[in-house]
Amino acid sequence: MEEQQVNETPVEETEIPRETAPEEQGPSPFEEHIRGLEEQAAAMKEHFPDFDLLEALGDPVFLQLTAPGTGISVEDAYYALHRQEIQRSAARQTREKVVQAIQSGSRRPLEAGTAGQAPSLTTFQYGNATKEQREAFKKELRRAWGRGETVYPSR
Repeated sequence: MEEQQVNETPVEETEIPRETAPEEQGPSPFEEHIRGLEEQAAAMKEHFPDFDLLEALGDPVFLQLTAPGTGISVEDAYYALHRQEIQRSAARQTREKVVQAIQSGSRRPLEAGTAGQAPSLTTFQYGNATKEQREAFKKELRRAWGRGETVYPSR
């Protein structure tokens, strides 16, 4: 029988990838979700300065609405839970602005063109005029035409 020769060249060690440490993998999906909630909470503070994310997350319904995978934003969850409060607050602010505008309007001097009565636009009603008024109107029309002016029926 023939003997087979065995190749005795050293075998290169191949590196088997080891699992990387958690800090090397990057943030977990839960950490990303929390970061997203914090960013949304910062944006909420522009409209609602008293908004506190930790306090809101203490409400089980809010926590369930903003859970990962629900697709509901912090703002939508807050509006859903505090709709009546927000509406009452908006109505109160609007009422205060209207009252303030009315009060400030009464303290202002009248400006040109803002008098309390509308301007009067009168036109000559030929059918209701006396004979003297009609004759005066005809005379005025002839003078205007003599000066080359254009006369409109409503004037």
